[in-house]
Amino acid sequence: TFVWVSNNTPVAEWWLYAGSSVGENDYYDSGNLFGETTATATGIPEDGSLVHVRLWYRATDTSGWDWVDFEYLSEELVVRFEDCGDGTVADLQTGLLWEKKTGTPGDAVQAVDHAVTVGPGRFFSPANITIAPGDSVTWTWAGGFHSVTSGGSCTADGGFDSGNTREVGNVFQSPEGAYDTPGVYPYHCAVGSHCSRSGMEGVVNVDGERFLNASSNPHDVNNVYSIDAVLLGGGLAGYNPLMFAGTAYRTFLAQLNGVFDPDTSGGCFANHCDWRVPKISELQTILVGPEAGPGQERSCSTPPCVDAAFAAMAGPTASGCYWSSTSANEGMTAGVTPDSDVWSANFGDANGAVGAGDIDYQCSGDSSSLQPVRAVRMGTCN
Repeated sequence: TFVWVSNNTPVAEWWLYAGSSVGENDYYDSGNLFGETTATATGIPEDGSLVHVRLWYRATDTSGWDWVDFEYLSEELVVRFEDCGDGTVADLQTGLLWEKKTGTPGDAVQAVDHAVTVGPGRFFSPANITIAPGDSVTWTWAGGFHSVTSGGSCTADGGFDSGNTREVGNVFQSPEGAYDTPGVYPYHCAVGSHCSRSGMEGVVNVDGERFLNASSNPHDVNNVYSIDAVLLGGGLAGYNPLMFAGTAYRTFLAQLNGVFDPDTSGGCFANHCDWRVPKISELQTILVGPEAGPGQERSCSTPPCVDAAFAAMAGPTASGCYWSSTSANEGMTAGVTPDSDVWSANFGDANGAVGAGDIDYQCSGDSSSLQPVRAVRMGTCN
């Protein structure tokens, strides 16, 4: 499969030849590709001979055609990836079967603001709400002299405090980032005995199952998940086993592997029920950049930093860190603390010290952070 870019020259049409000599098309002639920038050539010999490739192009401001010539040894053109036609892509080199992604990177759903009424009696309404990570809460006074103060058991924890007011219509919004992490966040009214005697308390549940995702479609490229690696202990020094409890497993893989509806015909994605989070070494086989796997390009100037032939078949890749299932000290970095850190591969933007095309065990935070996942399994096209 040939993939190319226009290098900032507006191009109206493309055409690809492959032949036994310069400018010939006795092996392959794509026909007019118009705006397509990829073509899978058939008929290429596999005898080690020299293959001449000519890429024709017509710029939008001209009527004539120009070309660029390339030379390859035929074994360099052996097809590596195969589109299985069922939402998966097979890597004929590694034996891995990858999930295809859909959508457009960056089209994630915006955070939601949730409304809670303060008063007019000694209560919040609703007193118990469940939101997604990244959402916010706005409290509006309906009457009474009250505050909104973070902390349980009628004790302030220093998180936030609205101050005391009785102004009807007064509003207070949760500080930015207050509810980014899954957990249970109690709050109360700190005025007099409103909490201790009247029970004026509330709870904001930030539910990791309701992750901030673009859609219920598990293949959407904008979906993000937590890994939540839990150190089990009992292993050799520097090599302790992990248990994964995050939404990457409880939600994403559960959908792909038919856990929610196992009795339905075709309940598993592409009729396979053994999808998993890839190892870091498997992600490196499609990563492009300084820490890519063997045979891949060692530099990436334009994210996403992913193998071009893979990208042409496997759908979009988000420019950021993707989770692996590999512990940070699993034969790679001795003495990493804590053992429950997990490796990620960065397919795009820099995250602190982690550059594009690199791998790291704290790419965008600990294992409770939200990152994309691309599922994988061993296999070929059916």
